[in-house]
Amino acid sequence: MSIEIQRVGAIRIFVCDLERACAFYADLMDLPEWIDGEEFSAFRLTGVDILIETATGDQAAMIGRFTGVSFAVADIEATLADLADAGVKILSPPEKQFWGGPLAHIADPDGNELTLVQYPAEAST
Repeated sequence: MSIEIQRVGAIRIFVCDLERACAFYADLMDLPEWIDGEEFSAFRLTGVDILIETATGDQAAMIGRFTGVSFAVADIEATLADLADAGVKILSPPEKQFWGGPLAHIADPDGNELTLVQYPAEAST
């Protein structure tokens, strides 16, 4: 047997209001939307797709919790300031991690917790 996982293909985030969520991810987070569907929309980043889906049935329990999704940003302080000015809920301020970069947490309109991370210059090459 030879298993060959090439990359993470997609990350799914469940929401109540797809239109509101797409405005957040496309307009505020500036993610490039490549599929605009009725039940989900997809945003394509280098190497991974972020799928924003309307929750149905048991999926509703997956709304409004820690997603485990981290978005890398160049300047975490400036990004948080811009998001705060736009009314985004900042859940935690940037906190330097033992490996050198800061992490902060924000919430999307449905309360899904997202992580912002700024990697140290030497780690980004």
